[in-house]
Amino acid sequence: PVSRVRIRNMTLTSSSSAIKFEQSVLPLAEKSEVGDIYDVCVEDVTILDTNRGIGIWQRTSHGALRNMVFRRINMTTRFDSKPGFWGAGEPLFVSSLGPMPSPLIHNLTFESINAISENGALFSSLPLEQPPAVENLLLLDVSITIKRTGNITKPKGKDYEVRVATAPMCS
Repeated sequence: PVSRVRIRNMTLTSSSSAIKFEQSVLPLAEKSEVGDIYDVCVEDVTILDTNRGIGIWQRTSHGALRNMVFRRINMTTRFDSKPGFWGAGEPLFVSSLGPMPSPLIHNLTFESINAISENGALFSSLPLEQPPAVENLLLLDVSITIKRTGNITKPKGKDYEVRVATAPMCS
């Protein structure tokens, strides 16, 4: 498990997600070793020139991401047009894929977030036939201005991508 994470008073620049917490696909033997990520506080951060601002991923059906607060964050995100590159300039990205025994992403707060972005936020819980795997998501004073800041065109078929890059979809 990872807990009591504090990220404060900094400026971040990234070619991918500036801030990312992820439970990713692991071989079956390692899944029992996946622990929760919880008690996270990120505040007073500036994010510049990144493909995604804040990303939360759940791909394992093991290990919760919970009790996370992101506050007083200013960011600019951009769409990256490199072929095969993930992300589309989302300032906030929360995604759960695959059957989950219970909601494994919960108690997330985004407060006083100001973003200038080439895309909107994405909050996703798939597959739709399953009970939602994301719960208790709170948005307070969140402003997203969608504005082209870089690329003029996107490659054909480049839309939201929520799959894991090197692993098959959960079944």
